[in-house]
Amino acid sequence: MKSKTQGGNIVKKTVGIMSVAALLLVLYVGMVWAGGGDPGSASDPLVTRSFVEKYVEEKLADTGGGGQWQVEKNRGRGNF
Repeated sequence: MKSKTQGGNIVKKTVGIMSVAALLLVLYVGMVWAGGGDPGSASDPLVTRSFVEKYVEEKLADTGGGGQWQVEKNRGRGNF
């Protein structure tokens, strides 16, 4: 016959293992979900100025366009 303390220890160990497994699962899902997409894609639309400049330079080079260009500060309403 098992004593009450042995049964209680098994329950505590099982709850502890299940808790750790659930925590690891939540962390894994969070990391996968936070991975997002490529910068500038529909899933991650916020990009830096340098990314935009590099992207436009590459596209201009691909199309045969060239010349100098620069991004100007918005002179209208808003802070963008």
